[in-house]
Formats: sequence, C-alpha cells, structure tokens
Amino acid sequence: MVTMDKASIAGALLGLAVMPIAALSGSFAADNVVNSALLYNKFVYTGLAFGFWASFVVGRVRLGPGIWQHKSLSALQGATAAMAMLMTTMASSIGGKLVRGESLGLTSCRCGCLRTRPLCSAQSCRRRC
Repeated sequence: MVTMDKASIAGALLGLAVMPIAALSGSFAADNVVNSALLYNKFVYTGLAFGFWASFVVGRVRLGPGIWQHKSLSALQGATAAMAMLMTTMASSIGGKLVRGESLGLTSCRCGCLRTRPLCSAQSCRRRC
C-alpha cells in the first residue's frame, strides 16, 4: 500500500504542476478570449481541479498512512481524488473542444448513431455530421 500511496502523491503533484499550463494553453487556443464561455468554463474547471488535487496532497501528507485506518477519512480522500480526476477530465475535454473542435465525450449523430470522430460510423451514413 505504501508504493501505491507514493504513486498517487506523485501523480497528484504532477497534476498540480501542469494545471497552470493547461489554463494558459486554453487562453492561447481560444479565438475570442474576452467573450468565450468555453474558456471561462475551462478556467473554472482547471481551478477546481487544482484545488481538489491540492487538498488530496495536503490531506495525504498531513494525515500520513493512518488516513486509511479511519473509514470516514479514507472515504473523504477517495471522494477528493475522484472529484480531482473528474474536474481534470472536464478541463481537458473543454481544451480539446477549444483546440480541435472535439471533446472527450461521445456525440450523437443526425442519423441516431454515436460517434467519436468527425465522420459518422453508420454504414448507411457516410456524411459529415
């Protein structure tokens, strides 16, 4: 368990290090910086991700390995990690939408199929959706 704890702290510290870079890269990629709702949301989610990653690291370092002995503290630590990953995923999805026009989620096509690339995947529908 000690190795996994160290790996999680290292990953969270890496997340803390790249969050400011992610926020700045979003502002460089946006066409209209002043009126972009996507850019505003990216900053919000990046800030939330940074806060959750910071609280994950601070909680883990302050409480030490004894955090896993208390059911409520371990649940709080797990929920903090889950929220940090969710906020990071949301910020990265918005970044993909700003840069490439694609997000991480599946989108629904006009013909009713789900797709992850610009062309529809249905055999009868080979048009851009």
